[in-house]
Amino acid sequence: MLTIPRFLQLYALKGLGLFAATSASLLAQAPEEEEEIRIQFRTYGWGEYHKALYLPDSEESFAVFHSNFSQPLSYRGQPTMLFYKSSTAEADFEKEMDQYMVSLTGEESNDTETSAPKPPKPTAKKAPLAPFASVRIPEGMKKVLLIFAPPSGAKAQRVFPVDDSLAELNTRNVHFYNLSPVELVVKTMDVVKIVPARQQVIWKLKPEQSASPIAIAVTDPEKKVIYSSRYRIRDNERLVFFAQLSEIDNEGIPRINVKGQQLPITESKENAAALVEDVELR
Repeated sequence: MLTIPRFLQLYALKGLGLFAATSASLLAQAPEEEEEIRIQFRTYGWGEYHKALYLPDSEESFAVFHSNFSQPLSYRGQPTMLFYKSSTAEADFEKEMDQYMVSLTGEESNDTETSAPKPPKPTAKKAPLAPFASVRIPEGMKKVLLIFAPPSGAKAQRVFPVDDSLAELNTRNVHFYNLSPVELVVKTMDVVKIVPARQQVIWKLKPEQSASPIAIAVTDPEKKVIYSSRYRIRDNERLVFFAQLSEIDNEGIPRINVKGQQLPITESKENAAALVEDVELR
C-alpha cells in the first residue's frame, strides 16, 4: 500500500484551505445584481430644456421642459437610471412629433385619395447615443419627480430625485423643495418649518391667504437669513419653490438659488393620474 509522506499531506491540506478561502473571498466580492424597480416619474427642467432623452434599451424618447412638469411616464429597470442623448436629438424629436401627428390624423398630407402612392420614406439610422446624466432612485420611492438642474462648475448634469407622491395637486398650497445638502429653516404664511437636506414640506393654505413674505435661513455655522422675498397666490393656484446650493462663502455660510413658480390646481388626483402615458421606458 502506497504511503503518502506526512509533509505532502500537510502541504495538500494547506493548499485546499487556501483554495477554499480564496473561493469564498471571490464569492463575497462578486457584485450582486440589483433587483429591478418599477416607478412612475415626471421631469422638471430648472433652466434646462432637452428635446429628446433616452433610457437604456428604449426606442422612445422623452423631453425635459424648461420650467414645466412633464406628464408621468413609467420606468422599469436598475435603481440607477441612466440617461442618454443623441447628437441628432432635435431631428429625432421632430421626427417623433411628425409620427405622432400622423397617428392622430391618419394621413401625412392633404393629397386626395386619387393621388399616386408615395414611396416609403427611408428610415434614418439613429445617431449613437452618448451618456448624458444618471440618478439613483432612493429605495422605496414609487412616484418620482426628476428635477434637471444646470451643471455646477465642471460637474456633469445634475438630476435630483424627490418623492412625487407627496405633491398635492388639487389644493392651494405652498410646496417647498430643498434640493441642497444643508438643512433650511423656512418661514412663510407666518409658519416656520424646518426642511432637512433633500427633503420637502407643504404649507396648506386657508381661503383668505393670498400673499406672504418668505424667508429662508440656515443655522450652521450660524443663524442667518440667506434669502427673502414676497409673493401672491390666486384662488385657483398653488405655488412651488425649489432651492439648491450655489456656493459656500468665505465665512462658511451656504448660499442658495431659489426658484418659485405658480401652477394651476389640478381638478383631482384621479384626473392627474389619467394623464399617465401608456409608455414604459426601460
